[in-house]
Amino acid sequence: MITKKTFPWFIFVIIFCSTTEQSHGATDIFKNELYQDSFNTLELNKLSPWQHAGLNIFWMTVLTGLPSVTKYMKTHYLLQKKHLVVTDYPYAQAWYDAMGIKYPKAHLDQKLFLQATRHINKNKITWSSIFNHIYFSQKSLQDINRVYKNVIDGIELSREDQLLLGKEEFFLLHEAGHIENGDMFSHLISIIGIFATLELLRAYHMSINLKWDHLESKDSQVDAMNSFIIEFFIFFPIILKLLTPNYEKNADKFSYTQIDENGLHGGISFFENEDIDPLFNIENKTVSPFLPVNNSIGKLMQLSAYFDDYCQLTQLQIIKDIPIFHSFYKWMHTSSHPYPSDRAQAIKDELAKR
Repeated sequence: MITKKTFPWFIFVIIFCSTTEQSHGATDIFKNELYQDSFNTLELNKLSPWQHAGLNIFWMTVLTGLPSVTKYMKTHYLLQKKHLVVTDYPYAQAWYDAMGIKYPKAHLDQKLFLQATRHINKNKITWSSIFNHIYFSQKSLQDINRVYKNVIDGIELSREDQLLLGKEEFFLLHEAGHIENGDMFSHLISIIGIFATLELLRAYHMSINLKWDHLESKDSQVDAMNSFIIEFFIFFPIILKLLTPNYEKNADKFSYTQIDENGLHGGISFFENEDIDPLFNIENKTVSPFLPVNNSIGKLMQLSAYFDDYCQLTQLQIIKDIPIFHSFYKWMHTSSHPYPSDRAQAIKDELAKR
């Protein structure tokens, strides 16, 4: 998906493809003898555009499905006792069991509550789900284990601990929502469907606009490869970036439409946080003053640092004040999940309905 880290690569691909289209002799990687021998040996140059598309779709399906099958086998057949939450955090497991009773639509009794897998260290695990497994981070499990022990012991919880459990409830239902909505399967179908659509469109374009004898030429092979590069590295990630946040929004909706008010407030407290959202409460921030110094060099250093801090703060405040800049900022800082303030607002909207 496109982020500020990957954006330069897409620019590179566009330039690369436009260059090779303008000068078919510019790239010899698809015209060298090894490529030509392989191409001719397999007689791929005798396939029609539609057959090429079918072959590409087949391999895309295989390459997409195999990792999922492998992952399923690893997560189900190589599960060990140490991976279970109950092994190290019995009170966290008791909390999970209680949530299964509290939220029957989540079908938590049909899912496993885990802290690690054989191939992922438990210290690198965060809130996540795959197949019928739900994973929580060590920090979350430690907090739940500590707080829920107090619940079982009949100790009244502080407001902070109530919000902590509410936050964990929100993300538990969020991950359960991914499983209940079948997001992993839908994601795979979307990948194959998008790729197949683009391949069929490309085949249609080639069959309509090019003569078949031209399709056997070296230049047309470069054209086809360029089309594939554009398709795979440009349009494919863009469309996926547009689709993926919908899974997260639906998982959030599954959570906040079922959870109690404490859970809603817990979710809001997580998203409305300066560590999660750099723009949260930015309008009320000022540059922290420096401790006084008695020499000129120190004062000049402080003045330079203050100016740098002030410029960064002012930039963020302007971004938040101007809608178009705010929208672009959120887009650039959004990966697969919606921006934190948007998620918080969705929860607030649900809270207002109750």
